[in-house]
Amino acid sequence: LHGRSLPEAGSGREYIIAARDRCDETFDRIRCVRDRRHKYIRNFYPNLPWTQTNLYKLRQYPVLTLMQVLHAGGELTPEQARFMAPGRPPEELYDLESDPYEVTNLAEDPAHESLLNMMRDRLNAWISESGDMGEEPEDPAVAASVYRERSLPNQKRTMERRGLSLDVSPGDYLRWWEEWLRER
Repeated sequence: LHGRSLPEAGSGREYIIAARDRCDETFDRIRCVRDRRHKYIRNFYPNLPWTQTNLYKLRQYPVLTLMQVLHAGGELTPEQARFMAPGRPPEELYDLESDPYEVTNLAEDPAHESLLNMMRDRLNAWISESGDMGEEPEDPAVAASVYRERSLPNQKRTMERRGLSLDVSPGDYLRWWEEWLRER
């Protein structure tokens, strides 16, 4: 991995780059440029949901189950519901000084067009200079293999230990989490 040690990471840098591709069986491609005040995110697959299915997260993140239940009941705030949306904007731009929780996407605001173009250019330069491998589509068989050979068997074992089936409803799973957390 390319990077710098933590003590030197902040010294003299104008911005940092962050990247996210496949995590376990969950495919995606997201790139980010972050300077001291702004964050630019490019979602290369905006048609994918913000919260894609990931078996590890389903079995290890009780808040995700809670959000699924609240979302199904229409009980999330608009900001929270965005996390459960079926798609994302192609680009996001946030002013972290005035909007530290990244609620207001400025990417389509004409007042921020020059900033958007600058951040976009920085990202494009990094993609070109770094030889970003995310531009090469992954063979779908690789992710399918990870799902079939690692993620699904792990999920099945975990759910069996919990006395649950793989197709447990979010409501029943939330009740299991609540009981498990009370016992701790």
